[in-house]
Amino acid sequence: MASSFPLKKNTATRIVFPILDADGDPVTGAAADTPDSEYSLDGASFIDIADEIHEIATASGIYYLDLTADETNGDVVCIQVKTATAGTKTTVLVFYTAAQTLDETDAVVDNILADTAAIDGHITADYGAAQKGVLDDWVNGGRLDLLIDAIITYVDLIDDANNGLAAIKAEVEGLAGAAMRGTDNALLAAGYTAPDNAGIATLLTRITAAVALA
Repeated sequence: MASSFPLKKNTATRIVFPILDADGDPVTGAAADTPDSEYSLDGASFIDIADEIHEIATASGIYYLDLTADETNGDVVCIQVKTATAGTKTTVLVFYTAAQTLDETDAVVDNILADTAAIDGHITADYGAAQKGVLDDWVNGGRLDLLIDAIITYVDLIDDANNGLAAIKAEVEGLAGAAMRGTDNALLAAGYTAPDNAGIATLLTRITAAVALA
C-alpha cells in the first residue's frame, strides 16, 4: 500500500486512529454507538464527514475513516470524532497537507538520480574516462574557482578609484585644453594665421579649367 504521509491535499485517503477513554485506553464498540465524525478546513466551521468510523476487528479500539478529496482540500485539515460510548473522549486529529506524499517525492528523487547517472554515462562514453577525469579535476580541483576569482578581481577594478573607468575618464577629460609637449597653447594661438579661403577657391577654379582644356 502506498504511503499517504504527509496527508496529500485534495486527495481521497484513509486515516487510522484509536478512540480512547479518560485513562488513555482504547475503547471498543464506538462505531456502533451513535458516532459523529466531522471535518474542518483551514479553520472553517465543522461539517459532517460522508463516512463514519469503522472499528478494525476484533474489538481493537482502533478505527478508520475514509475521507473524500473534498474533505482534504485544505492546507490544514482538522477531524473530530465523537461517540456516545460511556467514558470515551472526543478524538481530535490535525493534518497539515502537502502537494506530494513521501512516496511521490521519493519517486521524483529516484528519477533525478537516474537522469544524473545517465548523463554521467554519456560523458564517459563521449569523452572517455581520461577526459572525464580531467574535467572532474578541473571543476573539483579548484581551477574553475580560481578562474572565477580572477575574473571577479578584474571586474572589481572597474570601480577602483585609482585605476577604474572613472579614473581613466578623468585623465582623458584632463587632456582637453592642456598644453602640448614642446609648445604652448597661447603661443600657438598667437602665431596662427587663418587660411585664405577665397584664394584657395580661385586656385581650384583655375586648375579645373586647365584640366578641361588639356
